[in-house]
Formats: sequence, structure tokens, C-alpha cells
Amino acid sequence: MPLHRTLPLSSWPAVLALALYGCAGPNPAPSLSPGSEADAGTEADAGAPDGGPRSDLVGFLDVIDDSALASGWALSPSLGTTPLDVAFYLDGDASTGTLLGTQNAHRPRPDVNSNVKVPGDHGFAFQLAATLRDGVQHSLRAYAVAAGENVQLGNTPMPFKFAVPCATAGPRVDPADNEYVVTLLAYNGKYVTAECGGDDVGLIHADRDAAGEWGTFYVQRQPAGAVSIRSSHGRYLSAEGMGGDAVHANRASALSWEQFHAEGALSDGAVVSLKTPDGIHYLSARLDRDPPLVDAEATAPGIWEQFTVHVIYSPVVTRKGVVHAESRTFVDDGGPFYPLGATLFWSLYGWKNDRDRLKQNLQYLTLHQYDYVRILGEVNWAGEEIDPSWADYSQVLGEFIDYAYDTCGLRTELTLVGGVGDPMAIAQKVVPVINAGRQHKILNLEVANESYARPVTLAQMQAAGRYLRQNVPNLVALSSGEGLNAYVPNSTDWRADFVSVFMPPDAANLGTIHMDRGYGDGGWRECRQPWDWKDFPFPVSHNEPIGPRSSVAEETDAMRLAMLRAVGLINGVGAFVLHNATGVAGRVDPAHNRPANLWEVPGIDAIMDAVRGVDAWMPARAGEGNHWNNAWAGNPWVADAFWSDGADHGVNRNYTVSTPDGWISTEAGVKDHVVLTPSRHSRVEVFDILKGKNQEVELQAGQALTLTPDSLDSNGYGAFIIVGHYL
Repeated sequence: MPLHRTLPLSSWPAVLALALYGCAGPNPAPSLSPGSEADAGTEADAGAPDGGPRSDLVGFLDVIDDSALASGWALSPSLGTTPLDVAFYLDGDASTGTLLGTQNAHRPRPDVNSNVKVPGDHGFAFQLAATLRDGVQHSLRAYAVAAGENVQLGNTPMPFKFAVPCATAGPRVDPADNEYVVTLLAYNGKYVTAECGGDDVGLIHADRDAAGEWGTFYVQRQPAGAVSIRSSHGRYLSAEGMGGDAVHANRASALSWEQFHAEGALSDGAVVSLKTPDGIHYLSARLDRDPPLVDAEATAPGIWEQFTVHVIYSPVVTRKGVVHAESRTFVDDGGPFYPLGATLFWSLYGWKNDRDRLKQNLQYLTLHQYDYVRILGEVNWAGEEIDPSWADYSQVLGEFIDYAYDTCGLRTELTLVGGVGDPMAIAQKVVPVINAGRQHKILNLEVANESYARPVTLAQMQAAGRYLRQNVPNLVALSSGEGLNAYVPNSTDWRADFVSVFMPPDAANLGTIHMDRGYGDGGWRECRQPWDWKDFPFPVSHNEPIGPRSSVAEETDAMRLAMLRAVGLINGVGAFVLHNATGVAGRVDPAHNRPANLWEVPGIDAIMDAVRGVDAWMPARAGEGNHWNNAWAGNPWVADAFWSDGADHGVNRNYTVSTPDGWISTEAGVKDHVVLTPSRHSRVEVFDILKGKNQEVELQAGQALTLTPDSLDSNGYGAFIIVGHYL
């Protein structure tokens, strides 16, 4: 940054008086004469010719600005409107310095006219050469020149220093879709800036009145609640040695030294402190240095370690409005969508007893752009009870719902009874919390988890369901239906009996299902089970499917879990919960090989991304059309073979649903290849379940398409989503 001082306008008359009346006559020397460093540039000597008698030449060097423009004024009252020439010398006076050039002072300066009372234009603006951006301290002297006289201007010599141009910074880069775009305001009211946008040196200061390009940062959530911060030129902030030392913005990738823990929310106007990877030190805008330097030497978050976040862009998509159903589709103010959630049963216990770790797990779900969490409102696990009789139960529930939605963009599915609680008593606790302005933060309510295993009667569940339906606008389910025989022994029409038991219209308007975790057909049997729900007229949530480290059996293959969700979507199962190892109790569970946190589940990132990615390939309202199994009459998209029937190639199942202009088909478990044929002239989009669209072709009726998978599951099978459009 250039260093300068500017003489205030109030001092100009004094300067002029000294110049006019403190001398006996003009300097007869015909050329510029040198002055001394000791007496040059002071207000008392402004306008005095170096080494000679004083004259009426007067002027002032106001500033050298950030663009290396030297500005000021020079005039002679005796010459009136005639502009003077100004000569500029670098690193010395007129005899020892380097002449940079001469410029006529002819720019308008009405402020000078007003104060000095001399008409005419007398301002100058001299551009210093780009070669002076060399990181070296320099000085500039300016001399007024006229009629054989020369006078060194006031406020010179002026020191200046410009940083080396940002040759190593690289070009400006755009943020990724999952990065926040933020500015950081330090306690001194100045913006944090990565000089040059981050370069090989990577200096970071807190000294700008405006953020600008160099003060714009891209923040990305990392596992375990950490964040990485990179400059607008793609250089990551790094705490040297993991903390306790300097901080630079000069790394090309985010490794361990480039991950910080944000204490505070990444929301507009929030105040955060950034803890370094060693867990001890904090980023600090050191206001005792000039310019204020950002380092990581502080060990506690004081005022210098607090930064106000201004969010320019957030990747968190916080859906708005109360969730409701249109036919079988989940809808809010943003229109139809496919809610994707994750099991986090222990949330209320965690909010009360282990809040920071719970927040990290919620933020991890935000990182993967999930929509909601499924939590329990009551459970009697020894040492980890969630008890509605807590004195602060309503506060805990409300604070959790608010944090999940407001900070993480996550709605809440609340299952009231997970243990032995009274559903009506819990419902009466929950309703006031929801109705305190939180209706839009709820995905749905469920009365009891697996009611057949709870000491709760059907009458109690239905009564609680009616109370909820009468008092909140949210979707309400009673319980999952796998224990139907507990209520209808020897059922011969399970669909009708499910509706009569779990879906009385005044008590429930949502169905929840827990499907069988049998592991047949090389793992692909699980993917075909949602087919059984295709004929139900109400929305359905796949509330506790097989997943990583789930009890009875687990599924860790990303492709099969993504396809399980996709098959559910085309069969009207619009919501899906990724049931996971840590979502049950949130602690290490050796009996089930479960770690304590989501990010510790082996392969979880790939699983979460694959299941989330299904939305990109799936048209809206997919489950509302007519359904066909492969051999059913009228199926517009037929596969040639089923390997589970003994063929050497083909699919495990081919299910199809109609859309307004065609159909959607799921090819689950493709062995080697499969040959598919449309019944009508169509444009066909083919989506690899993990990689996305790999081809789009036009096919005549009866023209076959052979698909060979690129992506394979752990057993060597592939999967596709096909979207067909009639032509």
C-alpha cells in the first residue's frame, strides 16, 4: 500500500503566504537546482526554491493512490491562469534522482481556486510506471517549473511502495456449486483480503474498506464439520504447522492444514471464529500490526479472532413452505420434490448433551445437500434416554428444529414414540412447539416407530394421529406396516388392511414403510420391493430401508442403494431415508460395528452422493402414472431377458411408469448387457445411475437398443434409468 500524508485545505493559505512573502526575489538559475532532504517537503518550506531565493511558485503533492497515480497542484499567482510544468524525480532530488517525466498542471482544481484565490486550472495527475510495482520502498519529489525557476512542492519527498504484480496468483476462478461465497469483516471494521487473490506468497491482511475481488472467499464444508476456505483465485488458506504460526493463501489443494472448524453459523451476519486443524489456535486479525496481519497464533477466540460473515451465495437450498401432498407427490412452495433424509434418531439427546458433535453430523448432511433428518421424540435407551418429561423438552425440540432448518437447510421428520412413551402425551407436547412458527420446518410426523414392537395400541396411535391432523398442517403417519399381522391376523389382502389400519383419513395422510432386508439375487432383490406400493393413492415414505450398518442385514453398495431409491420414486414412494450406522444411537456400537459419526462410516460419501444424485435423472411426479412390469400388456419399454430366470444376460427387474409424454423405466441389476425395445417411435435418454446421461437416441417402434453398463456394483452388475419421450 502507498504511504502518504495530505496537507489539509486549511493549511494552503499559510503555504501560499510563505511562498509569496518569505523571499526577496526570483531565483535567476535557468534550470532546476537541487534541494536538501532535511528541509524539503515541510509546510514551512513549501514553495521555497532549493538553494535560492523564494519565488511565488507554489504547490502540493496530495497523494500517490493505489493505481500509482501522483496527484496534486502547482501554480504561480503572478502568472495567473498560465499553467506550470511539474517535474517528477525518483529516489532523490533534481541532481541525484531519476527524472521520471514532466507534466503540465492544467487539470481543473476548483478546491484550489477557492482556497488560493488564483483563477485557472492548476491540477496534475502523473502516472507512475508499472515497473515501480517492485515491492521496494521509493520516494517521489515534484518540482514546479516556470520562467527559469524551480520549486520543490509541499509534501515531498513522498514515500511509496507497491507490491509486485500478482504474476503467480493465477486467473480468477468460479466457485463450485457446493461452496459458499463470503466476505469476512474483522473487528476493526476492515475486510480480510488475500493479497493478489492468493499467490505463491499468500499474504493475508485485514485492511480494506471494501472486500472486492481479493476479499471474496469460497467456503466449502468438509467432513467432521470442518471447512476449507479458498480465495477467488483458487488458493486455499493454510494454517502453517496446523496452527500456532502464520496463515497463508497459497495452497493449490485442501489437505489437513487447510481445514478449519467454524465456531458459528455460515449465515449472513453471523459472527464466527475459525479454529485451526490442531484444535488449539484461531485465525486472528492482528490489529497491533500495520497493516493488520492475519495469523493463527491466538489460543482463545477474543475480539481479534471474531469475523462477521457476509454471505453472497449459499449452496444450502432451504426449501420454503409447509410440505403437503398432491396425489402421491410431496410438494412445498418450491413445487414437487423428492425428499431425501437420513436417520438421526439420537438428535434430541445429542442437542441436550453433545450439541457440538450433533451439529457436525447435521452439517455433514448439509454438505451432501440432504433435505431432512428423521429423529425420535422419545426413547428409553439406558443412558441415552429422550424423555418428554424433561423440564426443557420443548426448548430442546424447538432449538433443534430451528438449527437444523435455519442453519443447515434440513427439515425434521419427528417420530413421536421410539420406546415406551404415551403417543397422545407426546403429541400434546409437540404441537405447541410446531405451531410456534415451525410448520414449514417439518417434513412429516409419525406417531410410532415399528408400533408392533412398542407397548402402544392401535386406538392410542389413531387417537394421537387425529389430534395431530386436527392441530397441525403437516403430513401425519401412524406407523410402518411390516407388523400388520399384529393388528389383522392372517391378512389375505395386505394392501386393503394396511389402509384400514394405518390410513384412516382423519388420523393419517402419509404411509411409512420399512421393507424386508433380505439379501437375494446378488443384492438386487431389495431394489424391487417398492414395486409393491405402486397402487396406493397416498404419498409414501421409505422410512427405514436397508443401509450401511443397518441391523439384520446391511447394504454398503452405492449403486444398489441409489437404485433402491429410484425404483421407489417411480412406484410412488416419494420420500427416502438413508438408514445408516450412526443415525441410531450416535455412539460407537461394537455389536453392530457402528462408529459414532456419519463421516466415519466406510464409503459413506459415495453412498450419500449416489443416492442424492438420483434426483438429477428423474422427472417430477414420477410415481403418478400407470405402471407396467416387463411382460405386462402395453409396456412401452420391454427388456429381452432376466438373468434371475437363468439367462446369461439381461436385468433383474424392468419396471416402467407412464409420464405425460412417454415413460420412465428402471433397469435394476444389468448383467453383461440388456436389449430393450420401445413400442412406439421415441426419443430415449439413458442415464447411468452413478454417472448420469450417457446417450440420447431416437428409436423407431420395435428398434432395439443394447445397453452395456459402464458403472458396476460390487457384484459386477449395472443399472440404468431410462426416460422416454414419444415422438
